[in-house]
Formats: sequence, structure tokens, C-alpha cells
Amino acid sequence: MGAVNVLLRVRPGKREEFLQTLQSIQNNLKGEADLSKSSLYQDMNDPNVFHLIEDWATQDSMERYIRSERFSVLMGALKVLCSESEVKYQILSDKLGRKVAEV
Repeated sequence: MGAVNVLLRVRPGKREEFLQTLQSIQNNLKGEADLSKSSLYQDMNDPNVFHLIEDWATQDSMERYIRSERFSVLMGALKVLCSESEVKYQILSDKLGRKVAEV
């Protein structure tokens, strides 16, 4: 299993555009059979800080996604709409969902 975790700080005044863009990108991912779950969380203390988590069924499917045009579009949008972003990739073991490695 694999997970993509993105911490985002949206530029002031870009929050609505960010949400619309992310919703459009995520709607395009709905057809991905190997995408187990995609969640967006907002920080309770700062409405411009978000955490995006995408869980993939296999490490291979996560790696294909990271190399895809869809992921490139997401990263391009983040450069324009966010003042700060941090992307982490996690590889989880098949047994008990334990984290094996973080990149």
C-alpha cells in the first residue's frame, strides 16, 4: 500500500480557487480503481492550512500516480495557489498497515 500526504498553506485570497481546483482534480481521480481513499482536512486554527491524504492500494499504483500528468497538474496548481507545501510519500506494509518507509 502507498499513501501521498500533502501539507498545504494556501495563499491569502486564493482559498476558494484552491478548493475549486482541488475538487476538480479529485473528481478526475474517482475513476482510479487503485485509489482507496482521498481526504482533505482543514486546520481548525488556520482556514488556509490543509492536509491532503491519498491512500493507494499498492505501491506501484501510487508510483504511477506520482509520475502521471494528473499529479503534475496538482503540483503546478499548488505552486500557484499555495505559499508552502510539503509532500510525503509513505509505503505501508501489507500486514497491519504499518509504515515501512517514508520518502
